[in-house]
Amino acid sequence: MRPSDYIYIYIYIDDIVEATLRLIDRPQDGGTYNLGSGVGYSVNQVKDVVEQVCGRTLHATYRPARGADARSVELDNTRLSVGLGWQPVVGLVDGVARTWERVQQELPDNGHRLENLIDGL
Repeated sequence: MRPSDYIYIYIYIDDIVEATLRLIDRPQDGGTYNLGSGVGYSVNQVKDVVEQVCGRTLHATYRPARGADARSVELDNTRLSVGLGWQPVVGLVDGVARTWERVQQELPDNGHRLENLIDGL
């Protein structure tokens, strides 16, 4: 299996913030919670989504896996779901689209900075 085929969990920051706020409201609960989207994506799948959202082709460089690379990261967020009624609501495509929109708003629209950002991905 190539590193680009490994499966990882991606979660949008708004979902992390919402879960964290719910946990802050329960200071008596000192338990351990897994915070994840519950859906795994390969690096190639994420690359495909970024290309789709940004309308650009990303140039990937593939390297051999490192010994410490996990082949998959899976988090069971049942405790958050049952205990706090929390579920992630922003999927990968929507999260990338929101991030891309924000990047475009934050960078001056002078062209080259935005192009350099995309080309550096």
